[in-house]
Amino acid sequence: MEKLQNERRRTAIITTILMIVLILCTLAFIINVVFHYTSLRIPDFKFTPMAPLETVSMVWPADESEMVFVPAGSFKMGSAYDDKEAYQSEMPVHDVILDAFWIDRTEVTTGMYTKCVDAGACEVPNIAGQPIVTSRTRSEYYGKPEYANYPVIYVNWYQATDYCTWAGKRLPTEAEWEKAARGTDGRKYPWGNANISGKRLNYADRNTDFQWTIALFDDGYADTAPVGNYPDGASPYGALDMAGNVWEWVSDWFADDYYKNSPTKNPDGPADGDYKVLRGGSWQNSNFGIRPTMRSRINPNISYGYVGFRCAISDGSN
Repeated sequence: MEKLQNERRRTAIITTILMIVLILCTLAFIINVVFHYTSLRIPDFKFTPMAPLETVSMVWPADESEMVFVPAGSFKMGSAYDDKEAYQSEMPVHDVILDAFWIDRTEVTTGMYTKCVDAGACEVPNIAGQPIVTSRTRSEYYGKPEYANYPVIYVNWYQATDYCTWAGKRLPTEAEWEKAARGTDGRKYPWGNANISGKRLNYADRNTDFQWTIALFDDGYADTAPVGNYPDGASPYGALDMAGNVWEWVSDWFADDYYKNSPTKNPDGPADGDYKVLRGGSWQNSNFGIRPTMRSRINPNISYGYVGFRCAISDGSN
């Protein structure tokens, strides 16, 4: 009898030890998965931030747009090979030296674009020649006074170029756009490395219904937002809406491997190509798409309801 009881105790002890080992192994597995997922999705973005800058701005008389100044100098362009959020076309990080320039503080609005149309220098926003006056959630958009301060959409690359030319400006180069958006300290977003939030930009938040919607945040819009609506998202030079709201045309043709051979001084993209570069992400994008290093591209003849633009000028043009 005593022998049987001892056997039962031994069995119970062994069973308890095995359960503890199983629990510890399970916990170790869970911790490993969580750590791996975290390291995969949220890289370490420690950096030394730029010293605070005083925004230098002016009003450009031709279209009454506010422009901010970006001084000459070098910056690190692109993403590192070990950045798990980056695409190959963003790599490698490389030194770029730019002359000084000015860039629109916000995206070109429907009200501003209407003046170019009225002057006969621009076409009404359209898709393949068919005028489009709506937006994703609005049956009336372009030409309506209540949306005069919202970004113009459904303009292709050539129409965006026409507007900038009419205003005595040009589209920014891809390098100019990135420096204006993130400065010289390698920050992840225009405002720094702090997390995205509904107070900093218009993107795929709880107001949208995409599979990638980030339901934790509320930026107040299910579509485009008024330009300059998120001052907390300003870049080091004071440019607004450089992340989200609408993708923005730049002047460059797209090449997937351009960064590997691009010139250091004032790069302006490949000589030709099939697609033009878009920057900045839009109200349709999550955190991956609104990074300032993110490079997208589309056919320059095509227009979309999530694509707009802003203009630039070289310093000394005013």
